[in-house]
Amino acid sequence: KEAKTYTYQEINQHSKEAATQYRLEGEYLSFDFPKGYDRSAPLTIDPELVFSTFSGSYANNFGHAATYDTQGNLYSVGTTHSLGVFPTTAGAFQRQIGGQVDIGLLKFSPDGTRLLYGTYIGGSDCDVPHSMIVNNKDELVIFGTTSSLNFPLTSGAFQTRFGGGTPVMPLGGFEFNNGMDIFVLKLNATGSVLTGSTYVGGNGSDGYSRTPDFTLANYGDEFRGEVVVDDKDNVYVATSTNSSNFPLVNAPGNQYGGRQDAV
Repeated sequence: KEAKTYTYQEINQHSKEAATQYRLEGEYLSFDFPKGYDRSAPLTIDPELVFSTFSGSYANNFGHAATYDTQGNLYSVGTTHSLGVFPTTAGAFQRQIGGQVDIGLLKFSPDGTRLLYGTYIGGSDCDVPHSMIVNNKDELVIFGTTSSLNFPLTSGAFQTRFGGGTPVMPLGGFEFNNGMDIFVLKLNATGSVLTGSTYVGGNGSDGYSRTPDFTLANYGDEFRGEVVVDDKDNVYVATSTNSSNFPLVNAPGNQYGGRQDAV
């Protein structure tokens, strides 16, 4: 469902609205301008703001990713720092912060009027989410990096032991005192139970891009990477590693290239 857009142009330092409407031709949706517009100036087509809200604690909070599900519920994930009171909800998976930097996760109703759940996820060290997506079972899948030796895992996980690494601080305030491993986890639809959670990593830092090796373009480039799912809910993660013994399964190549490899 698309609300009416607000379309405008900045002309002589003033905003001028341009009349616009949707045009549907078969399966193709476009925009129509019944009164035209000034072709010599840029045209901005903005969708209507459905909702916007503050959220977080009395400490620093950083947003890292957002996604949605088939019902239109909206998810926001980031990091919450220190001991500020993050808005967790009754029955949520983790209601107390585990360390100085934890994951803070929120699920909102489609119109933003209700917080469906809020939870911490993390151990006693630094935990950072990178990307997330909802699968066909309405489970939220999150990929990120952790330095916690006690990160919450599930029984039978692929890797239950932290791989290791040397202390690193990719960004100010994000101190990974034990090095970094990748984590991949799934959370049920009500935010109350981890349905899967595992470490993935070797003897070096995994899941982040080392800043000395290339020129960064944007704040937070150290934490690039992506998680997606297929129609069978298999989980795919693309990121990088600095481990010479990264865990490999059915790999086409088994040699570490050096400095930093894609995985």
